[in-house]
Amino acid sequence: MGWIGRFRRRELPAIEAHELSHFLDGCTWSIGSKSALLPLREIFVLRDKGGRRIFLCTDRNGQRCVLKLSPHKLKATGNQPRPLNCLEEGRLMQKCMTPPLCSSIPRLLGAGADPEDWTFLLQPFYPHEGIQSQEQAEFVAKKVLQVIQYLARKAILHRDIRLENLRIHGSQVIVIDFNRATTLSPPLPELFENSDVTARGPLIVPGHANPGRAAQSFLTLIDTINAQHGFNLSAADILRRL
Repeated sequence: MGWIGRFRRRELPAIEAHELSHFLDGCTWSIGSKSALLPLREIFVLRDKGGRRIFLCTDRNGQRCVLKLSPHKLKATGNQPRPLNCLEEGRLMQKCMTPPLCSSIPRLLGAGADPEDWTFLLQPFYPHEGIQSQEQAEFVAKKVLQVIQYLARKAILHRDIRLENLRIHGSQVIVIDFNRATTLSPPLPELFENSDVTARGPLIVPGHANPGRAAQSFLTLIDTINAQHGFNLSAADILRRL
């Protein structure tokens, strides 16, 4: 049955580097080049939940990277929309790989699928040390607000902006996990223009189903940072100084 057969049963086998590299070598790469990254080594399981597995590994050039695997077909849970599989996530993120670029969006190393309906996404590993001060927290909030606006101009809503999906290391702020993202039609040039971000309800933009979720997620993020660290950040002040 081999490694992919054991993975299909969603057990927790010991993962050998050559097995994972062999699996990726047999995949169709829609994004990226396997010859530039394989074989992988030093593989550790970071997460195994909901049919998804996330690995920390090292590519052939010695660079740390994160590999995500998911089934081709994923189901919606509760009131949440169906999450994107790894290939869908990669294709959506490709929209951010054309100028103008944003330094807070993860780089995309590769994405594709295997013949047995599994999909994968490969990205660089971004270190995380968390928020160390209120000054840094305000800097992080500004970066996140810039990302939300950048994505809106690219016709994308992330839909899962929260503290757990940020990688913070000094002045580097990376927004990860686009598997809940969706596209907008048409794009929103200025998501927060003429809007009161201090309102507690979602902001409504005519012609879009619920783009106010992006603005609301920013408010929730500020509330979470204040609650966890005892800060007194103001979303309205951050927006005015952006």
